[in-house]
Amino acid sequence: MNNKNVHADHRKRIRQRFLDTEGAGFSSHELLEILLFGSIPRANTNPTAHRLIERFGSVENILTASEKELLGVKGIGLSSARLITVMAEACRRFRESTSGTSSFGSREELYDHILKKADNFTKPVCMLVFINADLSLNGIEIIPVTEMLGSPNLSRLLSAYMLRNGRERLVSVFVHPDSPPIPSPTDYQLTKAIASVSSSLRLTLLDSLITGYGKYFSMKSTGAFSFLNKGGFSYG
Repeated sequence: MNNKNVHADHRKRIRQRFLDTEGAGFSSHELLEILLFGSIPRANTNPTAHRLIERFGSVENILTASEKELLGVKGIGLSSARLITVMAEACRRFRESTSGTSSFGSREELYDHILKKADNFTKPVCMLVFINADLSLNGIEIIPVTEMLGSPNLSRLLSAYMLRNGRERLVSVFVHPDSPPIPSPTDYQLTKAIASVSSSLRLTLLDSLITGYGKYFSMKSTGAFSFLNKGGFSYG
């Protein structure tokens, strides 16, 4: 029997075992082996699954690894790395939906929580963090900065994200993965757009944060929000 048939039969058996047991008794590398079927259609994924465990130590660490780190493992190409990061995001959303609403005792605690999330990104993104008056977290939307800059109607794009959440208050966060947390002209431009849309929807924009190198810059606390007043928006 050739290798192609051997791999096909193995995949069929392990898939059926997973269906029969609902995953009970599966080792971490076996779960990863099945996951990689989705991005590696023919080759044997078992060695790659073992290498992932050897490199990162656990499934949790694999799901929190960056795309660049994943690509450093032999057998992991771009399709596999992106499949893993999509699975990681799905798991994150499931945890958030089943763990109840997170509450914070102060704005500083909330910002520390945001900073930890921002550290997971390897490309510039904007995080829209929706909270209530009691600083309970109700949702986070992630928008690539390239998508915002390339949008033919940025106000409509932002409105869609904000209306989907319908919260009382909002913090915008601009993630700079490879630079210090210093506001750029683009950050000011997009913050002004966010302020305009949130005002029209009666959402209070509490702050706009810039994150980078494990630190954050608060526009509100440093007085950088004053530029919004020139455009007719006042955030005290």
